[in-house]
Amino acid sequence: SSLVGRFIGRGGANISAFQQRHNVSAVVDPDSTKVTICGDMAEIAVQELIAWIQRHGAGEGAPSTAPASAGTSDESEQRPTQCIEMPGKLADLFLGRDSQDVRQFEEKHGVSIRIAAAANRQFRRLHITARASAQDHGMERLQGVVQAVQSWMNGRQLVLPIPSSLVGRFIGRGGANISAFQQRHNVSAVVDPDSTKVTICGDMAEIAVQELIAWIQRHGAGEGAPSTAPASAGTSDESEQRPTQCIEMPGKLADLFLGRDSQDVRQFEEKHGVSIRIAAAANRQFRRLHITARASAQDHGMERLQGVVQAVQSWMNGRQLVLPIPSSLVGRF
Repeated sequence: SSLVGRFIGRGGANISAFQQRHNVSAVVDPDSTKVTICGDMAEIAVQELIAWIQRHGAGEGAPSTAPASAGTSDESEQRPTQCIEMPGKLADLFLGRDSQDVRQFEEKHGVSIRIAAAANRQFRRLHITARASAQDHGMERLQGVVQAVQSWMNGRQLVLPIPSSLVGRFIGRGGANISAFQQRHNVSAVVDPDSTKVTICGDMAEIAVQELIAWIQRHGAGEGAPSTAPASAGTSDESEQRPTQCIEMPGKLADLFLGRDSQDVRQFEEKHGVSIRIAAAANRQFRRLHITARASAQDHGMERLQGVVQAVQSWMNGRQLVLPIPSSLVGRF
């Protein structure tokens, strides 16, 4: 409660600057002395606010001006710092739930990390500061940390070349197509117009790339952009005549089912004569598999499809375990 006034600032100056910097809304409840923060960058804003509260004993300023890294400003000036730009979806993954993952990374590597907005609003800027001074080999350690972050990024983003003739259609008028593509898969997609490559980041990056590859391959059939086109092969008229069934699968199992670079699911399709599209489910921990028979209903496609569905369910049952837990322990678990 002693910090509420300082956080708000004279005439609301501090809280206004805090909201503008992170593009969030921040509402203080004076009765419970709680701050409700809303927006795409809410977790980053909370991270800064927590750091400011923790540093208050050192007499530092309000979060409208204070840096988010630990220690006093004099100390931080003596410590080597490097910056990395990271796509927003990757930054969210790097932070982890309640910023736990980034805190563990800081402790492991002996650094302090502050995440702020970048000039490109689809990206975040990571300010990585060594906790050791330059005299204590802080720069050498920092180089290793930067390499560790870049390796982590490379393992969680996929780059796909796209024909230059399709770049405009993929982006769409006013960015409509690429925005719908990102929202549907909960990924970030950044097009480099010079190299005509698309960088896709997020938990569902591999599924999004699978759809984009299928759309590029189907372009000769004159189909629409991936904002509306289904990911299964063939034209829409053909697919309407083919029987389809849906299965929901936990996200981790869906990643296993896809396999590296979607090789496993492609082999499964060839073996069973089906086309499989994987999309988000209502429960974000699950994925929805749309399995379409390549044979029409008249060619016994439905009978074959039933066998494929059973094969998928058998595959799932062999890779997940179910354990009863006493109801009294559910909350504690």
